[in-house]
Amino acid sequence: MTTSPTETTPTGPAPYAAALIRLLQGIVYVDDREVWEQILRHQSAISAYFAQMGVELYLNENDGFAYLTQPDMEDDAGEIVVLPRLTRRRALTYSVTLVLVLLREELNQFDTTNMESDKLIISSEELFALMRPFYVPKGGDERTLNRQMDHDVNQVVELGFLKKLEVEGQIHFLVRPVLKSRINSDELAKIKEKLETYRHDQSE
Repeated sequence: MTTSPTETTPTGPAPYAAALIRLLQGIVYVDDREVWEQILRHQSAISAYFAQMGVELYLNENDGFAYLTQPDMEDDAGEIVVLPRLTRRRALTYSVTLVLVLLREELNQFDTTNMESDKLIISSEELFALMRPFYVPKGGDERTLNRQMDHDVNQVVELGFLKKLEVEGQIHFLVRPVLKSRINSDELAKIKEKLETYRHDQSE
């Protein structure tokens, strides 16, 4: 194999290779100090790398997170350029979507009422109490209800919107600010409307 005079052959991975891989895997948080520093230090190079694939780097330094987005692209004639999706959209259940909406609203309230902290941390008891009014125990089985709520919370943790913490021997959750970026106010209203329609249809 030969290369043209203008091409170069890589001699090894880029100094920000770990950041590229982690971004392809999902959301990167400031907690991941080494990768986070790579993103900050090589932001232009990383953005240029992904731009070749029609993918954009979204970086929020204030809240400490970064992820990849894939906006619709147009060619010079204004036609939509169809590219394979970088990641497959994950279909969420009604109950998991409900938890995300509840957390998003908690973030809204936290931002408007809390001036002393920039981190929303809630206990597992507080989170379950928030969810409980929207869950109906099957056959009155409280244990089944608790298992369902626990399963849904773990799903939200896997999605990267919650981080499990241990505070004085008790389970707490850090609500990730990235949720505000993924569900803005307009989208929140639309999702709530869909959830209400779904709940009404299920009750008939």
